Amino acid sequence: MASFLKQRSRIDAVIVLVLLSVAVALPFFITGRYYLGQLSLMFTWIIVASQWNLLFGVAGVFNLAHMLIFAWGGYVTAILGAHFGWSYWAAMPIGAVTTIGFALLIGVACLRLRGAYVALLTLGIAEVVRQLIITDTACYVMEGTRCVQFAGGATGLTGYGNFGTRAVFRGDHAMVDYYIMLLAMVVILALTYFLMRGPIGLGLRALGSNPGYAVSRGVNRFKFQMMLFGISAFFTGVAGALHAGRIGSISPQGMMSLEQLLFVIGMVVIGGIGKFWGPILGAVLVTGLNEIMRDFGDFRVIGQGLILAAVVVFMPNGIVGLVEKLAGRLRSKPLPSCAATEVSPR
Repeated sequence: MASFLKQRSRIDAVIVLVLLSVAVALPFFITGRYYLGQLSLMFTWIIVASQWNLLFGVAGVFNLAHMLIFAWGGYVTAILGAHFGWSYWAAMPIGAVTTIGFALLIGVACLRLRGAYVALLTLGIAEVVRQLIITDTACYVMEGTRCVQFAGGATGLTGYGNFGTRAVFRGDHAMVDYYIMLLAMVVILALTYFLMRGPIGLGLRALGSNPGYAVSRGVNRFKFQMMLFGISAFFTGVAGALHAGRIGSISPQGMMSLEQLLFVIGMVVIGGIGKFWGPILGAVLVTGLNEIMRDFGDFRVIGQGLILAAVVVFMPNGIVGLVEKLAGRLRSKPLPSCAATEVSPR
């Protein structure tokens, strides 16, 4: 078992080096701002999908308020900048850190629930907060003749600042934004990898697969799940704050819609639930497919739904799970015996 884990770690290291080399070199071959922006957005979705995978795929917590946590990091950052005059880079860490406290409140509410009840409660919380933002019509401040709500209402918030790369790097700002998002993604994925492979990850997997047995063996369910809620929320909040800073505007539809939640879940399912590489591969495939089919209107959503249904039916463990299964069969296949080919002496 130890040799298998070492071999797997070596394979993961090689894959990381290859992919990282490609990602670093890519902006020198793809110079269009639109495509660099789409790649930066893909890095955001990889972070968000990996953290939902950490919650559900590892610990078995079916959290449907994940996009609300993503939006929280962005909204706190935007509100501090728009209404209180904070610079973006000062507000961004506050947005990420406060996400932990918000997620722990959700975690406490879900602690005594299981399965579908957790999904319903978290979905209800997310929808209530979304509706509160959309239906808020009270003016917090007047900008000329324009009424601006505290959280921006249905139209959202702007003018709270951004990365600042446009002013410094001008025409090359899209490339710099790309590398900022790439660095954030690499750091978060590295920490997630060691978390999943370490003792905490083993305890979370035990709670996800057989909570009764895990608790009987001394795994503290409250401690582990609250820790997971906090860690996952922080990384997701960082992604939300970075997303808000990169695009320079924030709205309920753009941050916490049900369509986006299903988009992220689809990435995890297609890639492989509970697999480290699952949400990464899923995000690349789904984002690429979404870009290819963007001119097809409603057929784009239908096509994505059909692909997701096909994966669930024919590849229930996702693409990464299928690859691991095939690799396992190749490893266990016995080599042909030399004795069978020897010619018997006459």
